[in-house]
Amino acid sequence: MQGTRAPGPIASGQQTGNPPILTSTLPPGPHIDDVIKVSGCRLGTAEIESALVSHPTVAEAAAIGIPHDVRGNVIHSFVILRSGWDAKPELASELIQHVGREVGPIAKPEQVE
Repeated sequence: MQGTRAPGPIASGQQTGNPPILTSTLPPGPHIDDVIKVSGCRLGTAEIESALVSHPTVAEAAAIGIPHDVRGNVIHSFVILRSGWDAKPELASELIQHVGREVGPIAKPEQVE
């Protein structure tokens, strides 16, 4: 179907008429299939990552969905702290609350590493 794409590898060469070449890595920039379904709500990973990076201690962030028996998925986040900051349990809790304020309670990561 034109205008749709299933999640998975990106194919190049489709617009030139050449056979598609599948790549195993995604191109830079936002990805159209980076969505986590938590308790029936579809959440974009970019929104969660942006909320984490908006905190003054975070330089880079990533968010993934982990399967959960009740909620479908839960959010698990990974951060790289700016220099001069130490990873502490209090900071992880602060980052979880920060995402809740920035995006909403449903988007709070279950865990931040």
